[in-house]
Amino acid sequence: MDLASATVEGAARGHDIPSSTAEGVLELLQHVLIRGHGTWGRCHSWAWLITMMSAAVLHGKAFIEFTTIQAGSINAVKDFNKHAFWAGRRKMLAVILRLVFYSSVQGLAAEKFKSIWKRVSTQSLLGVYLGERGIYYNAKLTGTLSNPEHRLTSDLQSIVNDVTDMLKLLPEHVTNVIGLTGIMWQTSRTACSILWSYVLVITLTSRMYFEQQTSYLELAVQRSAAHVRFALQRLQDCAEGI
Repeated sequence: MDLASATVEGAARGHDIPSSTAEGVLELLQHVLIRGHGTWGRCHSWAWLITMMSAAVLHGKAFIEFTTIQAGSINAVKDFNKHAFWAGRRKMLAVILRLVFYSSVQGLAAEKFKSIWKRVSTQSLLGVYLGERGIYYNAKLTGTLSNPEHRLTSDLQSIVNDVTDMLKLLPEHVTNVIGLTGIMWQTSRTACSILWSYVLVITLTSRMYFEQQTSYLELAVQRSAAHVRFALQRLQDCAEGI
């Protein structure tokens, strides 16, 4: 449980530990989008968020168009159609320029939204953190959290960066999946069905089996690495003795 989520959610619910990290993240989002600052500030937050997600969708559509043009160029080469090939090259250049523009807008809007979110959430959290409930002093005296000053800043920065990056990329990936699936379905419904069935089976299998064994395998790897390091150290000691 991160300190930023615990502080905000605890203040909202009247206790220090939230029921889940997701509720703390939603609380932080409400601070920047709904109630954390004035009307003009909320308009800025919503404007940058909508710009970021819209640019992500447009970037995904441009990528799908790029894929379609690339396929047409390959067919033109096979058919020795020079006119269609060079027409595809011109369209591809325009699409590449659009991709660069949308990507730049995505990055700019994401950084602006992060900046506003960090500023608003830091102000709100400090008011709760050093307020009447004495969250900071309790953490400092009891020692439940090491370096609580640093934890507040680092946890908040981690939450803002991770959530913003997810919001920046999710619309683009969803658009790509839907668009490319539509292209595959028009090309070959059988191949599209086989591919999606394979993806679903592999995903479910990995989540049901491999993820459950991940912790055990990581511990086994760490034990093996520790034995190897110990053996190398003993070998070095013996070599120095000889």
